[in-house]
Amino acid sequence: MSASVTFAVERAASSCDPESLESVREAARAEAARQQPARSGAALHAYAARLLAGELARCERSMTPEQWAEHRAWIEENARVSLLMALRERAERGEL
Repeated sequence: MSASVTFAVERAASSCDPESLESVREAARAEAARQQPARSGAALHAYAARLLAGELARCERSMTPEQWAEHRAWIEENARVSLLMALRERAERGEL
């Protein structure tokens, strides 16, 4: 984040004006998006696969082997759909 944006964030935070703080946050997000290189398709695929694998591992750890065998299919489906929705939202905001 540039010094001018950092200063603006600090100034808005100190004034406690929610509207100006939100506009500064939007500007900071836009600047961060400009500074980040776009992810390639392969990099985005690998990122999504890591997130999905982590979520499935977390779910599996919280269940017995019998529970995991019974519920794995719908948990995987739910995790995939949730991840896709989250990635779309981030892409719409220009964060990917």
